[in-house]
Amino acid sequence: MWQTAEIYPAVIVKIVKMIKDIIKYIATITAALLITPVAKGQPDTTDMRNLSLPERGRLLSRAKFMTYPKAAIADTASFGSSLYHASLNGEWRFRYFSSNEELPEGYYKPSFDDSKWDTVKVPCSWEEAGIVKPSDGTAPYPFAKKGEKPRLPEKLPVGIYRSTFVVPFDWDERQILLDMERFGAAATVWINGHKAGYAEDPSTQAEFDITRLCVEDVNTIVIESHLYSKGSLLEGARTTRTSGLAGDIYIVCQPKVRLSDLIAVTSLDPTYANGMLQLGVVVKSHYLNPKELKVYYECFDADGKSIGKESKYTRLQMRLQDTVYFNLPIRNVHLWNAENPYLYRIRVATQKNDGRYSEFVNATVGFRTSEVSGRELLVDGKAVKIKGVIMREYGADSLAGTLTELKKLGVNAILTQPMAPEFYDLCDELGFYVFDQAAIESTGMGEGIYKGQSLANDPQWLASFLYRTENVMQRDKSHPSVTAWSMGYRSGNGYNMYKAYLNLKAKDRTRPVCYGGAGLEWNTDIFCPVNPDSKTLADWAAKGDRPCVIEEYAADTATFGRVWDIIERKGSGIQGGFMFDAGKLLADSTLQAAVKERFAPVSISRSDSIAEEVIITNECTFLSLDKFDIKWTLTDGNGKRVSSGSLSVPVAPGQSAAVRVTKEGTALPAGKSLTFTLTVRSKEGVKTTDILKLKL
Repeated sequence: MWQTAEIYPAVIVKIVKMIKDIIKYIATITAALLITPVAKGQPDTTDMRNLSLPERGRLLSRAKFMTYPKAAIADTASFGSSLYHASLNGEWRFRYFSSNEELPEGYYKPSFDDSKWDTVKVPCSWEEAGIVKPSDGTAPYPFAKKGEKPRLPEKLPVGIYRSTFVVPFDWDERQILLDMERFGAAATVWINGHKAGYAEDPSTQAEFDITRLCVEDVNTIVIESHLYSKGSLLEGARTTRTSGLAGDIYIVCQPKVRLSDLIAVTSLDPTYANGMLQLGVVVKSHYLNPKELKVYYECFDADGKSIGKESKYTRLQMRLQDTVYFNLPIRNVHLWNAENPYLYRIRVATQKNDGRYSEFVNATVGFRTSEVSGRELLVDGKAVKIKGVIMREYGADSLAGTLTELKKLGVNAILTQPMAPEFYDLCDELGFYVFDQAAIESTGMGEGIYKGQSLANDPQWLASFLYRTENVMQRDKSHPSVTAWSMGYRSGNGYNMYKAYLNLKAKDRTRPVCYGGAGLEWNTDIFCPVNPDSKTLADWAAKGDRPCVIEEYAADTATFGRVWDIIERKGSGIQGGFMFDAGKLLADSTLQAAVKERFAPVSISRSDSIAEEVIITNECTFLSLDKFDIKWTLTDGNGKRVSSGSLSVPVAPGQSAAVRVTKEGTALPAGKSLTFTLTVRSKEGVKTTDILKLKL
């Protein structure tokens, strides 16, 4: 009996493992039959040409977060340090083919011999590696023939990446997801010889559930990175093109009942003193039988103090998902805005029936409103000046530094096509109003309103327009820095843009939706002219019926000054705009000086009545001047200090204070050239330094 008792458990373990292997094998075969086409010698290019199919097998875009096993780890760990994250970056086998017709038979199979192929580093763009020439931004489409309407070439260049990975042992019985950031015009993914899916719109990360295709041993991954696809026609000259696997590639795992998305919606009462957090936690089950799950959340202020928590049970049916909602009222809430970007932190966790926690996730939220009222764009109930720049692609290493430098110049807003998720985290922390623009720019295909004159009014392209505009919305929906959705850049207007506008308005009622190509049509909440002339702006000032934010104007010193002369003119009805672009601004010291003066939190002018006084005006929307350290110095023509002092008066936004530059009863030195210099430094957050000079 003693021996039998020892043997039985081992037998049971073997039987259970055998059953699990059989189930997994059947699931793998089933998945392969469902999603893998019959591959002959050459690849199927149907996906790249099918106008109604922007993706195949790609998961819905969602908020980016990482799963952690414990609360303490979730509070302190970085994204890539989780036990449930495994990077696939590194050396891959690679070969570039000038045509899809040149691909060798079986290139996607584990048994394929790639020993004579090149080795390349991932991530790395083909432009950086010298495989293809960088786009100079002048031609809308590199593949277009001069004098002909652009169309996708018959022969499509493609690069094949091959590598292997091993699923960590402790990931058994968990869902395995593959994530790709910046993968060329389009990408097709193969796992162990089976097609996992196809994705366009590389500006937002692509995610695939590869659980059924993975094996316990070594897994072969093959990625076809396409230089062009039909989606390339939506990526014209102003789109930042990076070919090849230019972003991180990694796998993550989550429990079989997992957090699939987080939706944080904040609102304020009419006094803007109290807030309401509406948190939606989307949970999905991958089990064949119903499962009960406890969902828990806790909210913390910036000092780490818990201000609310709650838990709820949900019962998930077979392979379905549910959204668990929480509401948290907060009295005397701290507002988020570009001048004071206050963030709360939330922790979300799931718990099984046995009391064990499945996963922990952290996120940040900010309480702010963004709405249109008449001719004004309001943030937290106040009209804000959009002192913005257009920003394209920046490397991860330079991103924080670039944003900090822009903040020092007084920039408070950024218009950008989808950037890496880290960009939005930084904008939340530093304080920027982001106009988040979908990756749609098809100027080269026409901008006419009639059918056939633009892709925006060609119903065949509807799926791609909806796909790209919703992708960015679903990913970035919980970021307080995202102040408005932009549907694209100069791509005409019509049916597709009408539908995209209605779709965004239906799924997010907390932000305006704008589009410069709509002009004065109904499907834009903000009038966003591109490089407008003086007459356009004058006409708008006279009869505009909604806010006006200039989508783009040339970034040279003279143009910048002329545009802001108009913006600052009383009754202009223009709330600012975006200069082109951040890179040019940071490379031009003369332009920087002009921008710093116009965008400063204060302005200075001569007193009309007292020669020994200057008037300092608070140009902030939300902050009193006591939030800044302000020092002033009066110097003569030789740079010798005449007098100096500091300003500590709590001047409210829009209000002014008089500063006497000499002692009471003392006049200014006669016959001397005098300069009043004001230095402004913020006491908290990003250390901005604004130096303003006034000749007396």
